[in-house]
Amino acid sequence: MTCPMHSPYDRSATRQFALRETPDDACKSWARLVASLLLLLAAPAWAAQQSEQDTKAEVVYWCIYQMGEFGPEAIDVCVKEELAAAQALAAYPPSTGAIRSRCDKRAGSRGLGAVRACMDDEFAANAKLESYPADQAGRIAACRARYGAAGSTAVVRCVDDPAVPVGTPNPP
Repeated sequence: MTCPMHSPYDRSATRQFALRETPDDACKSWARLVASLLLLLAAPAWAAQQSEQDTKAEVVYWCIYQMGEFGPEAIDVCVKEELAAAQALAAYPPSTGAIRSRCDKRAGSRGLGAVRACMDDEFAANAKLESYPADQAGRIAACRARYGAAGSTAVVRCVDDPAVPVGTPNPP
């Protein structure tokens, strides 16, 4: 097989790379670049297909790290709770990806149970926002403009607490 970078009969390629590398080195570099790009393109697909065993292993290691000082019973309870939360999170529809990523950032360091609780709170807050009377629409819109990036729970707290000023600019 010949290198796609040069013809085996082309001596100019040898002269071109004489000072820095041979044509074969250039071909190897080119092949490595192509292989690296293919791996980078395939990596997200591999990461998305995390198996149940991988999830369980991550949960066990996380629980050992977080609860190890409290003994094996605490680790067992932690593993059971975290695996139940992982199953519940896997059951959520893909359309909840924005809420999941926000909750991962907010509560991910506290485990999958905290992420699940965060998502459940967001769903409850969304339902509560839809149940407000029509006369609250102005306050809801102002609270969404100010606190919407923090999620629906922050918007509900803003709407429910009349002491929160919504007409003022965001604090620095």
